Amino acid sequence: MKRILIFFTFLFIIFIIYNYDIFFKSNPVKEIVTEGNSVYLDQKLLNKNLSDLIGTEIYSINLRELKTQLERDPWIKSAQIIIDSPNILVVKIIERKPMFLWNRKQYVDDEGILFKPDELNLKNILIIESSSDNHQFMYKLYKDLKILFSKIDLIINKINKDDDMLIISTSKYKFSVRYSMYQIKIEEFIAVYNQFINSKMTKKGVQNIDLRYPTGFAVQ
Repeated sequence: MKRILIFFTFLFIIFIIYNYDIFFKSNPVKEIVTEGNSVYLDQKLLNKNLSDLIGTEIYSINLRELKTQLERDPWIKSAQIIIDSPNILVVKIIERKPMFLWNRKQYVDDEGILFKPDELNLKNILIIESSSDNHQFMYKLYKDLKILFSKIDLIINKINKDDDMLIISTSKYKFSVRYSMYQIKIEEFIAVYNQFINSKMTKKGVQNIDLRYPTGFAVQ
């Protein structure tokens, strides 16, 4: 029993010696290193907020609380804080990737999570709107439409669904079609697309294409 006690005492002394800086020295934060690509995040504001920790005793920082504080920023998907002994704080940031603007009120990221930053000012982002369906349903609809329109090299910029009315804005034209008939009507249009682009109608600067007619379509 005595030998065991001596053995554990020896291990404890070794532990204390090895971690002498932690237990007996002051270790103020001298440097904060941020890692992660920031495309949308306000990096200057992040650096300013983190700089307040310079000079703080590094082992007195509540890492969990700091993580929670950082993740309150809508653009930050997750944050990880690591102490690089003796006086460097490493902050790893993973930023949200916005996929589209939903109902002009908030963004949806690549995991389908809704988030709302202070400003919705991203340009050239897909816009999806609906008064009758949720964002998951509408994004699936967008992907189905994207496959259809890729056959004629049209890029979708915006879709809007109001009950059975579906409006699709592409890189060239705006389409109106009933949701209940969209696949059939768009495939009919695709089948005659080459004739359409070589017709006199396109030379007049067609902008709107109405696919709600029982046969054919109307242009404006």
